Amino acid sequence: MSQAADPQYRYERKLVCENVKLSEALLWIRLNPAMFRTVFPPRHINNIYLDSPGLGHYFENKAGAANRTKVRIRWYGPLLGRVTSPILEFKRKHGLLGTKDSFPLPPFSLENGLKFRALMAVFKKSNLHPQAAAALTSEEPSLVNRYHRHYYLSADGAFRLTLDSGLEYHPVSLTDASWQCSGIKSSILVVELKYDRKAAPMADRIANSFPTRLTRMSKYCSGIEAIHG
Repeated sequence: MSQAADPQYRYERKLVCENVKLSEALLWIRLNPAMFRTVFPPRHINNIYLDSPGLGHYFENKAGAANRTKVRIRWYGPLLGRVTSPILEFKRKHGLLGTKDSFPLPPFSLENGLKFRALMAVFKKSNLHPQAAAALTSEEPSLVNRYHRHYYLSADGAFRLTLDSGLEYHPVSLTDASWQCSGIKSSILVVELKYDRKAAPMADRIANSFPTRLTRMSKYCSGIEAIHG
C-alpha cells in the first residue's frame, strides 16, 4: 500500500495568523460554516524535538522533501518539574498527508539547565520497540517548544481544527546538549485543519472562510530559525 493510500494518513493543513488577536481568531472559528465546537479543554503542549547532529530533519522539511520525519517527546501541562506521561512521537509526512507513531515513556523531571544525557537514560529503560530504539541512536535534542492549544470538531465530525497560541522556543546547546528555560516568544497564531482524504472536497470551503491563506509551516523549523538565525 502506498503512503498516500494508507488510511492512517490524513491531511494536515495550516493557516498562520500574524498580527491577529486570539479573541479575533476564536471569533473566526465560531463563525466558520463548518460549525466547529469545542471537543477538549484548552491545554499547554510541550515538546522536546530531536534531530541528527547536522539537523537532517530540519533541512528535509525546509527543502519540502516528499517524505519527511520529525521526532519529539510530548507532554501536557507545566513545562518544568515532574513529567508524568511523556510520549515519544515519530511524526511522518508524505506531501500534505501526515501520521505518527507514539510510544509511552517513563516519567522524568525537566529543570532549567538539564543536560539531556539524563534523558537518554529514559530511553534505555523504556522498553521501546526495537525499530524506534534503533532510530534514536542517531538523534539528539535540538529544540524545546511550548504553546497553548484549543481543540475543535466540525458539526459533521469530518474536520478537526486546532488553534495554537503563545508559542515559545527554547534553545538547546549544541556543545553540551543542555537547555535554557529563557527562550523566544512568538505572537503568531497557528490554525491547523485535519481531515481524511474523503473529506478533502470540502476543505477549501472551510479554509477560505478564514481571512488568511493555507501555507506550509513547521513549528520545529520556525523554532530552529528563531533560535539560531
